[in-house]
Amino acid sequence: MIRSAKNAEILGESLTQVGFNIDNSLGAVLGGIPISMGFDYQSAALVGSFLASFENCFALAFRYFERKILKKVKM
Repeated sequence: MIRSAKNAEILGESLTQVGFNIDNSLGAVLGGIPISMGFDYQSAALVGSFLASFENCFALAFRYFERKILKKVKM
């Protein structure tokens, strides 16, 4: 992130920290929902595995479209 934010390294680093904090709080809230509904603590791990799978799919899609755009720019 810092390498791609040329002339705005501080902004890039702060956005990285903001993203981490948002992900951390969303994980706590979404993981706490099944516990508050009366399920056991393993259900929070299921929510976490679903979120991790979703984020991996999102990262792969982002990478795909990024490469597709870069190919168009190089031509």
